[in-house]
Amino acid sequence: MRKWWSLDGRLLRTFQGHQDSVYSVAFAPDGKSIVTGSGDKTAKLWNLDGRLLQTFQGNQDFVYSVAFAPDGKSVVTGRGDKTARLRSLVGGLCQTFQGQTEL
Repeated sequence: MRKWWSLDGRLLRTFQGHQDSVYSVAFAPDGKSIVTGSGDKTAKLWNLDGRLLQTFQGNQDFVYSVAFAPDGKSVVTGRGDKTARLRSLVGGLCQTFQGQTEL
């Protein structure tokens, strides 16, 4: 269970779904959704009401970093196996980037 708090300390939403720590969170450019990356080897797309919209699976290691593309139509995940994956929100995996030498 992960929680989203306001700057003045009010609990805004609870997000349930990850089975391990969340390492990264990013807001979509339109502000209507977020993506989270976790030690459970998944990234998840949520609406701001806390409803799970999509789970990105198939990672071999922790998902340490997530980001939206500027157009909001895809996300990139940075993983502990020193790769990054570009994923379309409607069509799945687009490309895997390899060759990182450090985390």
